[in-house]
Amino acid sequence: MNTVSAGKGKYEVFVDYKQVGNDLVIIIRGGKEHIGSITACFDNERSINNIVRKGHKDDVVSKQAAIDLRNRYGLNTVVLCGIHIDNADDSEISMLVNNSLTAIERIKLWKRNKF
Repeated sequence: MNTVSAGKGKYEVFVDYKQVGNDLVIIIRGGKEHIGSITACFDNERSINNIVRKGHKDDVVSKQAAIDLRNRYGLNTVVLCGIHIDNADDSEISMLVNNSLTAIERIKLWKRNKF
């Protein structure tokens, strides 16, 4: 697996990624790492499967990442996401979401040169 990241300190988010044939596996992690959601996007945006752990909101990131990467590369995409910071306020959550999407974008920039 390859890894990219965005953010600094406790707000740093890591994205591990690997192409498996015509499929793409993504792990988004940060803070207290865990599995909070799993999103799979097959064939097109209308075929999205989301599994969310009770009380978690990681699917906000995993769903957006799965759709973006599926649309960009045409690969079936599965995203596991788990980012947690204790007592995070709205601005910290926003920063973590933005860092996640920035890291996903870095995969896209690298991918343009051949995956």
